[in-house]
Amino acid sequence: MDSAITVCDETSEEPVRVAGMLLLLLAPAISARTIFDRSRVAEDRMAEGCVQTLLLPPYLETVVLDVAGARGAEVAVFAPDALLPLGAFNDTIDEIKAGDVLRTIVIRRPAPGRWRFRLSPGARIRILWQRFLVRGALVRPIALQMVRQHDRFWIDYRVFDNEGGPLSVSADYPLSLRLTLIQPDGQQRSYEMSRLPGTDSWQFRTRQQIECELAGRYWLNVEVTTRDLEGQRVSLLRDQASGFSVTPSMLIECGVAPAAGADRVDIQCRDEKRKMFDLSSAVRGSPNALMKGLLWRDGQLVEALAIDYVGLGRLRVVLQPRRAGGSYRLRLMVDRSRLLDSYNVRLQSTDLSFQVTGEPQYRVPIIAIAILIGLAAALRMSKRSR
Repeated sequence: MDSAITVCDETSEEPVRVAGMLLLLLAPAISARTIFDRSRVAEDRMAEGCVQTLLLPPYLETVVLDVAGARGAEVAVFAPDALLPLGAFNDTIDEIKAGDVLRTIVIRRPAPGRWRFRLSPGARIRILWQRFLVRGALVRPIALQMVRQHDRFWIDYRVFDNEGGPLSVSADYPLSLRLTLIQPDGQQRSYEMSRLPGTDSWQFRTRQQIECELAGRYWLNVEVTTRDLEGQRVSLLRDQASGFSVTPSMLIECGVAPAAGADRVDIQCRDEKRKMFDLSSAVRGSPNALMKGLLWRDGQLVEALAIDYVGLGRLRVVLQPRRAGGSYRLRLMVDRSRLLDSYNVRLQSTDLSFQVTGEPQYRVPIIAIAILIGLAAALRMSKRSR
């Protein structure tokens, strides 16, 4: 933020910075801490001074300013667009003094924009330290959730204020999140994040799924940014402490086999060498409970279907042949709680769609029988008429 400062003179700022840091560390022991009383400002001493401007970014929790360069220097602080300086009883601003030379001003929750400082001749002001309101935490995957090697999932991250409550986000200063994923082998991948719709809190999700092909520890580098009044990028938060662990597991890929008939769906499961894999060695209990299917017709859930294990890496879903016409969708799901920790099952496709046209199949025989009965009756009537 130093680039936004208009310096009143060209005196070196290094002694000011070092002294200001020492002052900040010693602040609790300084008894001369007073409320910044603007009623004591000597306007006649400042008549020949200068006005310095600082552009403060949004979402600041606290900003600490150094005032130095002239013995007994005075300063008046003007908030953005304010005509009068902040008064003596303003609870957002404090002053810490050490002698006649060093002075530190602390402003809490400053409004974003251009702040003006009217200084005595020879004095100058600079930003010593600033802290933003923005905090963040990893939401998904959570620490207690097991992530297996070869899993695919979205990463969710929530942004909140310094007290853990919802962050008040201004439409003039929207937030942007970018995530860098550091893999166990040190390689890095970057992902853009978008705010989840329909959430009261500011929760963001990666725009694409993460695929964890390696086991080990994954670290996140999440940066929350916005733009200041001049359109310059401002980094509000950089979280480099969040991460998750991935458990080693063997990948089993399952896919729908070529159609064996109109009344069933067969699923084949293969290991990493593309060989058929016996699921009984990878599950707790019976392999019949590993998967289940849900059937929709025209967007409405019709029924839940059992998926039976028939051996040698094959599962089967039996479909009732007599169904009403419409658009059908079969969704396959894996019950991961049935899997042993050292295995992971991935479905090549979770959804299977098909069409049933015309009358339901069970009505065709009935209609045919009715036609035959009608023809027989007509023949008998014709014989009698003769």
